Amino acid sequence: MAFLLKANKNLLNQVIFCLIGLIINSLPEGASQLKPWPSFWEVKINLFIKGNYLLFDQNRSLEGCYHGQFRWQGLLEPDEPDLILYHWQTEVLSWEVLEKEKKGDKETAFSRSSNPPRLKVGTFLREDEAFWLDFFLEDPSDSFSPSQIKRKLILPASFIRNLIVNGLRYNDFLKGGSNKIFVPIKEMAKPEFHQNFSWKWSYPPSYPKLHLNEFGEEHEVNVTVQIKSHYKKTPLFKPGDENGHKLPVAIGGLNGYRSG
Repeated sequence: MAFLLKANKNLLNQVIFCLIGLIINSLPEGASQLKPWPSFWEVKINLFIKGNYLLFDQNRSLEGCYHGQFRWQGLLEPDEPDLILYHWQTEVLSWEVLEKEKKGDKETAFSRSSNPPRLKVGTFLREDEAFWLDFFLEDPSDSFSPSQIKRKLILPASFIRNLIVNGLRYNDFLKGGSNKIFVPIKEMAKPEFHQNFSWKWSYPPSYPKLHLNEFGEEHEVNVTVQIKSHYKKTPLFKPGDENGHKLPVAIGGLNGYRSG
């Protein structure tokens, strides 16, 4: 009898051990380390950009530069195995475009700070063991140029968006750094996440050496992603009501999106 009781006890211990293992393996990475999975996250994205552009034709030369700083804030809620992203607030902290135009011996300076681009965030898309940030900077105006040249700047986008403008794939013309912006899943279980991402971009590759009537541009980008976890509290407002709106569901993946 004692032998049977001991055997049954050993079997019960094995069953309990297996059940614990199954439960731990079913938890999101990071939570399996006996840490509670947050109930929601605050997200803040800061983007700084500075760039230059050139245009030469038979009648004039045009040199321009611009710089701007943008902030996007929102919330994330778990929707295993994905996350639901909500928009809260977008701010343009600064934006300015300066131009210098030369026609013969005459030189004219222009400046503009109106009609700034908009920082638009699509989703945090799960791919394998990371959440990839999909964002782009959109120029809503017909022309960014103070002198009203009929051009649109090619503005930055994250890798996953796979932005294509006028037949140009943005990801193909990075000169340095990386626009692959992602957060490992294990980091989402921690109290805070903070990381900087930066890159340089230019077109054509020969920039600033250009042919006649060819438009060239370059920019440098710095993006800071800050995520703060909340384990017990609930948001002061429920995203999706009159104080915030739920972003549309993103469709796609690392194959990205097409624009332009």
